[in-house]
Amino acid sequence: MEEATILIIDDEQSYLDTISKILQPKNYNILQAINGKMGCIVAEKFLPDIIIVDWEMPELNGIDTIKYLKSKPETQDIPIIMSTGIMTAVENLETALNAGAVDFLRKPIDAIELTARLNSMLKLARSYKENLIQRKKLA
Repeated sequence: MEEATILIIDDEQSYLDTISKILQPKNYNILQAINGKMGCIVAEKFLPDIIIVDWEMPELNGIDTIKYLKSKPETQDIPIIMSTGIMTAVENLETALNAGAVDFLRKPIDAIELTARLNSMLKLARSYKENLIQRKKLA
């Protein structure tokens, strides 16, 4: 199985370090961005397999980051997981999902939960890519 690339977008360096440390043994290629604006640039340049984005950030918040990425053909199909320690009510989950997030993680992040969700998302992302390739071959 090819190495997966995961982009983590968060303005807290300690959070970026924590997630990177959790994922490091899995041999993922980890990309980091310290705000939504930078995250969009990194996503468009490297086209990661999955994006984890924080809700509250300077420059471009998580919801607007998701909306931007979902509006671009190159990044619209990348699964995005919203993470937050503040916006945890059901209404917030609905807002994130309506913006285009496919899942939601509450901070502090649990290592087992994070790994399980990423594994599920990677399987879905790979399946989607395989189906897309097959459809292009048939077209």
